[in-house]
Amino acid sequence: FSNGLILCHSVSDEIISYYERMIGRPIFGTEAKLFIDDSAITFGGINMNSNIYSVILCGGSGTRLWPLSRKNVPKQFLSLDTSSKSLLEQTLVRVRNISSPDRTVIVTGKAHIDLCVEQVKKSADTILIEPFSRNTAPAIALAAWELLQKDPESTMVILPSDHYIQNVRSFEYTLQEAVELAAKNLFVVIGIEPSYPATG
Repeated sequence: FSNGLILCHSVSDEIISYYERMIGRPIFGTEAKLFIDDSAITFGGINMNSNIYSVILCGGSGTRLWPLSRKNVPKQFLSLDTSSKSLLEQTLVRVRNISSPDRTVIVTGKAHIDLCVEQVKKSADTILIEPFSRNTAPAIALAAWELLQKDPESTMVILPSDHYIQNVRSFEYTLQEAVELAAKNLFVVIGIEPSYPATG
């Protein structure tokens, strides 16, 4: 991809605090209003053009939150807070200011296709089915190959489907910075600097 790749692992209070220190002031929810014109979507003052694709990874074996999540219903298909939306549905809501449904791609396995179709509805036009579950890198490669055929100039924002992010506006601001860097042919990873070993 000529415009780079973005891997988003998590956005937490630490990242929000870091970003606020960088810009020298608190972040307010009203700062990232969505503006729509004839050619592009802009939020937070950054032009999010039409070749930004959100790729949502929606696989998993359902073992980490057992017994709540199971092999047939991994945690991304569950609602784990007071809302009625699953983690996948919340992820789709988060990306709607970044990519329209025709630029939102879900990557999942054969076992979860029915759940994906049920929960995604009209929020994403493309659901890619992995022939075999081989973890993160092959899932990303599958989406990258698909987008390479569709839009060689695309910027791919890769997102897990099972993260819980409270401050969506700060998440959007973080992605804006990442997209700017990716436009310079850089790979960008968003995450939290570890403070202790954690094997997961």
